[in-house]
Amino acid sequence: MEEIIISNFIELWIENIVKSFYRYPKIAQLCQNALIYPRFYLQLTNSRIAYLKHRKKYSQYIIFICGLPKSGTTWLDQMLAELPGFNSIMLPGMHYWGMRSGGSHDYELSLDEILTFDKTLSIIKTHSHGSLKNTDLLRRLGIRYVIMYRDIRDVAVSYVHFVRERPWHPEYKLYIDKSIQDGILFFAQNMSSVFSEWIKSWYEYKDSGASIIIQYEQMLKDPKSVFIKLLNHYDIKLPDGEIDNIFDRYQQSRLRQRSTHFRKGIIGDWENYFSPEIKNAFKENIGDFLVEFGYEQDMDW
Repeated sequence: MEEIIISNFIELWIENIVKSFYRYPKIAQLCQNALIYPRFYLQLTNSRIAYLKHRKKYSQYIIFICGLPKSGTTWLDQMLAELPGFNSIMLPGMHYWGMRSGGSHDYELSLDEILTFDKTLSIIKTHSHGSLKNTDLLRRLGIRYVIMYRDIRDVAVSYVHFVRERPWHPEYKLYIDKSIQDGILFFAQNMSSVFSEWIKSWYEYKDSGASIIIQYEQMLKDPKSVFIKLLNHYDIKLPDGEIDNIFDRYQQSRLRQRSTHFRKGIIGDWENYFSPEIKNAFKENIGDFLVEFGYEQDMDW
């Protein structure tokens, strides 16, 4: 448990520092960037200590999450961080890429970056796409991974709110002068097809034996079943009583936390925001995708 406490402290400390400069976004951004590597090395050291203490419990030492932005990856990350010894770690390269390009959904992993996590107990949360390079790298290293995504219409609503609340976000200027609905329309026209391609890329190149797909909607309806499914994926053997205790701790932690990563998180929240114009924009850009992936039966929605 001490590993979890340290990781949570680091995250809250950095979040509070950045938020303290809310009115000065350039300073907040500089602070955020300056703290990337100190945070990374603190987390990495913590993970190496945890590896020495807990490694005999596990056959897999890295839990790798590949999540579509605003699809519940932080929630999943925090759930898995309740496992004894595992620590959440952010890839510094992905953060810098996101700040430069406006998003990390097209981030390409590197061999040296992943080898840094040798002899650690780490949960690596990324938004990297399922490119041939990324999937081949994970395959060669023998890393099992989790793919997570959500109805892109709900992603749009969450994404617009998220960016508008963070003046230091690289896309803040694209959304802050727009209403929420205009921001969602802008997302539909510019990002919805990009995100649908992100999901398709993982289906195209994923290693079926090493990957598991989790939809946000599944996790919201039955998080404990998803948790057990993930334990099986990583060959983590725990007594039923210990699984219950871990999951209960997670649920209590989630109720206590007040992170701004989370809003309502309900399924179908997009219906509260979509105008006919927004609906048409999504139908034009990803209508076929929504039908193909089971989010709609046809184009009449």
